[in-house]
Amino acid sequence: MFRSDVLVIGSEGAGARAAWEAADRGQRVVIVTKGRLARSGATLTGAADLDVDSRSLRHLLGPAPRTSGVAPHPEDSPEQFFRDMCVEGKWLNDQRLVRAHVEDVPERARELLEAGLKVYDLRQMPGHRYPRNMYTSGHDLVQVLKAQIKRRPIHVVEDTMITDLLTRDGQVVGAVGLDLVRGEPVTFAAKAVVLATGGGHNVYEYNTGPEELTGDGQAMALRAGAELLDMEMTQFLPTTIVSPPIARGNLFPFLLGPQNALRIWLLNKYGERFMGQWDPERWEHTTRDLLAIGIMNEVVEGRGTPGGGVYMSLKHLPNNLIDDFARWGAKPFISKDWKSHGLSFAHLIEDVKRGNAIEVAPACHFFMGGVRIDEWGATTLPGLFAAGEVTGGCHGANRLSGNAFAQILVQGKRAGEAAARFAAASCHVPEPDAWQVRELHARILAPLNREGPSSYEVRAELRNLMQMKVGVVRDGPALREALARIEELLREAIPRLAARNRGRVYNPEWIECLQTANLATTMAMVARGALTREESRGAHFRRDYRRTDNARWLKHIVQRLVDGRVELRLDAVETPYMQPPQE
Repeated sequence: MFRSDVLVIGSEGAGARAAWEAADRGQRVVIVTKGRLARSGATLTGAADLDVDSRSLRHLLGPAPRTSGVAPHPEDSPEQFFRDMCVEGKWLNDQRLVRAHVEDVPERARELLEAGLKVYDLRQMPGHRYPRNMYTSGHDLVQVLKAQIKRRPIHVVEDTMITDLLTRDGQVVGAVGLDLVRGEPVTFAAKAVVLATGGGHNVYEYNTGPEELTGDGQAMALRAGAELLDMEMTQFLPTTIVSPPIARGNLFPFLLGPQNALRIWLLNKYGERFMGQWDPERWEHTTRDLLAIGIMNEVVEGRGTPGGGVYMSLKHLPNNLIDDFARWGAKPFISKDWKSHGLSFAHLIEDVKRGNAIEVAPACHFFMGGVRIDEWGATTLPGLFAAGEVTGGCHGANRLSGNAFAQILVQGKRAGEAAARFAAASCHVPEPDAWQVRELHARILAPLNREGPSSYEVRAELRNLMQMKVGVVRDGPALREALARIEELLREAIPRLAARNRGRVYNPEWIECLQTANLATTMAMVARGALTREESRGAHFRRDYRRTDNARWLKHIVQRLVDGRVELRLDAVETPYMQPPQE
């Protein structure tokens, strides 16, 4: 058994920053990660920016223009940043989290810059009224965080999948999981636990996340009794590759256009530009929620491509302008020879320069909903803290570009500090309940000891259900059908999933049984929330309820497991700092 003052589940952005903070406050810290330190999770794959209000950026970076010619603007402020997050989050944000976010991020950015984080450029992305987007990369960020972890007496446990939280007398006191190398259950006891497992991208067939993001944190938090809110709010990256199938979900087209400066056009099968219906001012360079909804609405109404997307065209742009873009416009995400994330897209660009369009469609990219926390990362369960994408509330109904990196730094630091304070107030590491440990270990081992359905087949059906019926464009009948089937599989198939391969060392079929159970639990929360919210707000679009209805639905949808059943309630969104406009 591993014993520590603070256990951090998840080793990348938010988890690394939480561990760093807890260690600096004198606590014994253990990090446990499903993969390898700085080589797993969504932070590493981030082709993204880090948001700081422009006035603060003048102090951090200086007033001079950056590579793209954009300079920090002195009229911006944390208050202006706060307003933009609430407006673009469609007022569903927890304003306490937003205030902590905008006020803390300048200092969090300063720490990272002093630690060696590279900044390649400054941009102004859709939804931001001022330039706030410091261009860096996930690789650069995790390397800086890894160096900070290595400088501190933090014990890192790699290749271990945490499956469940341990509770005693209503308090979280540790976790259990599977050591993927030895093939044995393992137990962790701790005074405080920080959950930093990221999103659940793989609930959808088409997503931009790595394979290990299977909703583990959301599912284990629900099973332990924590509250989750607004799980229906899943963000889709609007322009990812449709064809060829091997590249499906790759975000290279997004890096060309909406993410950067190229003024791309989106066309339906009739050659019509359609985004003016959704944003007549910004067209294709609007926010991600409107882009994804606009694209999928064309597909659903029969105006899409044969592959189920739309056409992204650069034919109106001169070839030498496109060539020049690779030299200045997308660092560090695209190199001058058109390589991105280790893949070459030179052949695709040559095809584009010959006048052909790219087939693009949305892919799941980010979870705005998740575990309910306060501004210090405390969940509704004593002893459990959470940070980063596993949490809900900060972004409301739509996340602005660059706010993911900002979130993990702010919430990671705060959760680490709060967990350290909680642990320091405890005299000793609580002893987990032996009966609960035995029961959860048995659940981990069960797929090796029974006959039952294949996890691969069940997972494929679940993900297809989500893609087709709980995707970007939603309606009541499809959501009811999807939720009924997911709940049926949770009752009848998930408890019987079996691994035909009985080996223990890195057995992917065994791991898939455990992951599929988490995927199904998380899927049900997303579908249940989407069916309940009878309006359209931000990333949640209902064809049968197209209006945003503040009078009835300016509410958080809260889900919690009570006596084996998920209870759902509606909590009014508190607006202590800024009021939404009157309808």
